[in-house]
Amino acid sequence: MRRILILCNKVPFPPRDGSTIAMASNIRGLLANGVKLTVLALNTKKHHVAQLPTVMTNDSNIDWNIVDVDTTPSSFGALKNLLFTGQSYMVSRFEQDAIFTRLNKILSSQEFDAAIIDGLFMMPYADVISEAGIPIYLRAHNVEHKIWERYIAQEKKVLTRKYFTIQKDRLKRFEEGQIKKAKGIMPITKVDAQWFKDQLGENSNIFTYPCGIEPDQYPFYPSKSPDIFHIGAMDWLPNVDGALWFVHEVWSELYKLNNQAVFHLAGRDTEKLELHNPQAGIFVEGRVPSARKFFEQHGIFVVPLRSGSGMRIKVLEAMAYGKAIVTTTIGAEGIPFEDEVDGLIADSPKEFAKAIQRLLTDSSLRLKLGEQAREKILGHFNVEVLAEDLLKFMSS
Repeated sequence: MRRILILCNKVPFPPRDGSTIAMASNIRGLLANGVKLTVLALNTKKHHVAQLPTVMTNDSNIDWNIVDVDTTPSSFGALKNLLFTGQSYMVSRFEQDAIFTRLNKILSSQEFDAAIIDGLFMMPYADVISEAGIPIYLRAHNVEHKIWERYIAQEKKVLTRKYFTIQKDRLKRFEEGQIKKAKGIMPITKVDAQWFKDQLGENSNIFTYPCGIEPDQYPFYPSKSPDIFHIGAMDWLPNVDGALWFVHEVWSELYKLNNQAVFHLAGRDTEKLELHNPQAGIFVEGRVPSARKFFEQHGIFVVPLRSGSGMRIKVLEAMAYGKAIVTTTIGAEGIPFEDEVDGLIADSPKEFAKAIQRLLTDSSLRLKLGEQAREKILGHFNVEVLAEDLLKFMSS
């Protein structure tokens, strides 16, 4: 495996959210193993990148093909999709003529040992790649329809729930059909791997390939500060649901225990949630200049997720930085995160608040849990080692 084509539904660099961190991790690991890469990436309006980091553009082992496209959802587009197609609107937005044109140009001028489709939403291009005789490997960031099943279970509005149920069912059909086109599936977690085995058979070609980290990119930032924080993009519905649940339900329980507690929320579109309330100790900071600096400044990282699938990349990062963590069971999925060892797990508002209060009042526990979490991540999630194992899987 010395020449690989990779398809991404976002420009991976600079990594700025969970999916781009996972994409960047894969690319860095493969480059570290001497693989030559051609990357075809959608440069969407929502996640537009004006310029790649110099370290990427100067690497002769990677050929970048970045195409500007508009995948913005609209009410008209959603209605048209609902009434006149049977397709998933979540997928069809990424099926773009400009990408087919660039892909055909790449395939006519280059040869590849394999193609990695980095996420389900790029599978509309699988047939073109297969027709060129190139084996396809799907890197499944999530079991995508599972995210929507969990989200729908929390949705109270009848019409919204009905619409998303239709879209979820369409997405599930697409997902179940497309995975059969891949020579191999690389889910990010063992939990997701089991779903794929249930669909394709226990002896199917499945390899759990988690997001890795580069240890030297994660300094040790122990949780010295007795405050609470979260960073995440609020253009992803599970993050929105989690933030609203935390502020509206968990925070009132915590306030009964500690009315001096302070919560800092950062990330894209956080200000749109209108949660900023300094009098209650809640500070919404929007998109911060440096996520690393934000991790350094604050103490207890909370992960109030109630829906989702795959690996919580921000949890992985928080562990790598050595932060004390309180998470839901769903928030810890996909990571070898042990309750009372790597952090604390709680699922009800009252228990979540109690877990935070324990860490606020016990600095030695904060530091101990953070150190143990960091040691685990640095020892098991090195990008170069993970990519080496991936290449063995793809060559078998």
